[in-house]
Parts: sequence; structure tokens; C-alpha cells
Amino acid sequence: MTNKNALEARKRWDCIRSPIFYWLEYHVWTFIEEQGLSYPSLYDEGWDRIGCVICPFILHRNQRRIDMAKERWPGVFRVFEKICREWYDGKQSMKDDNRHANFEEWLASYYRGFE
Repeated sequence: MTNKNALEARKRWDCIRSPIFYWLEYHVWTFIEEQGLSYPSLYDEGWDRIGCVICPFILHRNQRRIDMAKERWPGVFRVFEKICREWYDGKQSMKDDNRHANFEEWLASYYRGFE
């Protein structure tokens, strides 16, 4: 993707991404080591990406990562799943078409990145 295309995508998606977004992992770690920077201890606990806890782009099709996140932040997942269930139940009461048979199926699909 050229810089011009990236800029157009940012406008279209109404978001701004930091230049580090385009770095490869080794670029980040090289910079950290060269600059003697500290980093979150989560990386030492086996995480390879941090940011949004329940983002499907991070969890995407990785049950180990989902299980690690649920163990590390159980309260966040309880609240997230409670709110999602309320939303899903409300959507069902409006007779909104849905490709999932039930909430559990929808949630599993979310954690897989809506494949």
C-alpha cells in the first residue's frame, strides 16, 4: 500500500494510525533495545501484542490467545459478554435477521473474527 493509498484509507475509515502501525515486530524491538526503553511486562508473560483486550483482530482464530486474555482479565470479559448478551437479546426481540442461531454461536464467531 502506498502512502497515498494509506492516507485515503485513513480518510475513508475516519481513523489515524501511528507510523509504528506499519513497523514489523523486529523493528519495534530493535528500537526499544537501541533506545534502552522500558516496555510492558505483559510481553514477558508471553503476549506478542497488547492494546485492546477483546479486539477480534488480536484474538482472531487463536484460542490460546483468547484463553490467556480471559485468564488475565476475567472481569473485562465478564462485563463484555454481559453487555453483548444484552445487545444480542435486544436485537433478537426486534426480529432482526441474524446468521447465528444463538448468543453463544455469535460470541464464538466474534472471538474468531467473524470468519
